[in-house]
Amino acid sequence: MRGVLIGITLVLQNFAFANSLQLFNDSVYTLKAIVYDASGTVLGQFILNPRDATEWSGDQMNFGTQFQDYSQTPYTVDWLCMGGSPYGTCTDVAAGAVVTAQGCGGVQQCQAQQKNGN
Repeated sequence: MRGVLIGITLVLQNFAFANSLQLFNDSVYTLKAIVYDASGTVLGQFILNPRDATEWSGDQMNFGTQFQDYSQTPYTVDWLCMGGSPYGTCTDVAAGAVVTAQGCGGVQQCQAQQKNGN
């Protein structure tokens, strides 16, 4: 019985995070993270200070609505400097992934912005 409960718990946990991404700003800059679905539709935007993290969840967007007829994955996450210049981009992001600013390809600098923190 205990094994069955553990199995059910694991399935529910996987389902709960199936449409989510963990976003972590591991840079020294305040950045905007923009999450896109496979068709290029913006799903969410977040301002993250250095060493801040947040979770984007597609389940929150679709609460009480019908499931969409197309796949939202793979996701794309753009990291932008507060002045609007690109910092980095991660493409082909799987659901449930942890996406870090420095783990994405790009210039990884914000020229016009002062660094926050040390």
